Amino acid sequence: MNQTDLEVLSRFEEVWRRVQRSSAVSAEERDTGIKELMDSLCYQWNGCRQLAMCACGREKTCLLSLSEQIKKQYRLLQLHYFLKEGDAYFSDASPNFASYTPYNLRKLWQSTVENAEWLKKCNLKGEGLFVAEPEQMKAEAEYRKKVLEGLIGRLLQ
Repeated sequence: MNQTDLEVLSRFEEVWRRVQRSSAVSAEERDTGIKELMDSLCYQWNGCRQLAMCACGREKTCLLSLSEQIKKQYRLLQLHYFLKEGDAYFSDASPNFASYTPYNLRKLWQSTVENAEWLKKCNLKGEGLFVAEPEQMKAEAEYRKKVLEGLIGRLLQ
């Protein structure tokens, strides 16, 4: 071993501490992102159910179907969080929708747009056994967005 090798090895502890600190921060940010994504999904799930109770016919069926899809995704994220952290997280995010209006549908639509941002922050790629791939989650969010746009359009006609 030459002198340069010894200098590199002597700084190993310092570099290792920096690496450990940076990975801990990103894990904390990711956990916050998962919680925020779960809060947003819970908001959508409860919002779709509330609006479905105010609607009838095709709109009611559509909203109840969306609600079930969102519930499934929320439960999978909840399971993922429990397996990863060993702790349960229950969101109680719920809108207070009293009527089936374009304004309330737009609020649900806006939360689907925000989900894409939280999904990026969570960085779930290759993370778990039970969570859908991020691309699939994005596709489901896009589908929900289009369905809500259609409902808003029909309501505004």
